[in-house]
Amino acid sequence: LSACGGGDSSGGDAQAGVSSGGTGSFSNGPVTSFGSIVVNGVRFSTTGAETQDGDDPSQPYSSSFKLGATVVVTGSVNGTDGQAASIEIVGGVRGQVSAADATAGTLTVAGQAIKVDTNTVFDGEGDATFSLASIAAGFGSSTIYVEVYGTADETGTILATRIEKKDPTALIFALKGFVVPGSITSTSFTLQIKRGNTLADQIAVNYSATDVLPSTRTLSDGIGVRVLTNANPANATSITARKVLIKSDRHANGTLAKMHGVVKTISGTTWTVGDVTVDVSKSPALLGFTSLTDVHEGTEVRIAGRYDNGVLTARV
Repeated sequence: LSACGGGDSSGGDAQAGVSSGGTGSFSNGPVTSFGSIVVNGVRFSTTGAETQDGDDPSQPYSSSFKLGATVVVTGSVNGTDGQAASIEIVGGVRGQVSAADATAGTLTVAGQAIKVDTNTVFDGEGDATFSLASIAAGFGSSTIYVEVYGTADETGTILATRIEKKDPTALIFALKGFVVPGSITSTSFTLQIKRGNTLADQIAVNYSATDVLPSTRTLSDGIGVRVLTNANPANATSITARKVLIKSDRHANGTLAKMHGVVKTISGTTWTVGDVTVDVSKSPALLGFTSLTDVHEGTEVRIAGRYDNGVLTARV
């Protein structure tokens, strides 16, 4: 278990090691360096790795990997070196900027509260001046669209690792949330928007079975989804899905994992980090902390461990 230096996602902190050897490991976090790619302090060779596009997991990712983009890497790890078997791009929230405050380091995108820091990567697609300051100066007089990658904190606010400027003429909007239990029909469900969103807490989603991806998965109560839609959801009470992307299951028994996230809840030695339940009862090795009591709700952490019965046990 290691600290993240007050929100540092650069990967430069000392890292608790991922268990070495074997297949069935994954690392979940932002890309922090190239040559192959570095995620959570592990340098993965990407030679021969399969890739999945963030907007369509049935298709390979056709672009180059980008700093700060969120990925899930599955493969084998030995210390700080790894061999990627598959790389899944985890698409972000995508939409219109409706507020921005350069002094506070905040903005709102598709209703979602966003926080930036010195490690946030800004990509203006050729605009070298693109930054939070330029967004704050321009959004009142022009319409700005972006995609935001990052990790949600305990309030649902996204701690941005990457913000890309988007062309509005070809934009597909994207929202993240959870399926409200009991709401699923063959043509619609209710999406519980992630906390931190200034939209209505819930929004009706109209869909068809062919919109749900991967095709091997089905919607179920409480499952995490990312909904793509052609219409701006900012003032909508319902949307029609272009695609409903079901969050992949990375919690198989015995899977070795390294993840980056924010502690949402603490109950004794059980934490919730993102949507993952973490067991810290086995006296895990600590880097950046002197005691587990140094960790509070809202603390950003990196955790290495093993999944058993859907729970990630922090590595000793």
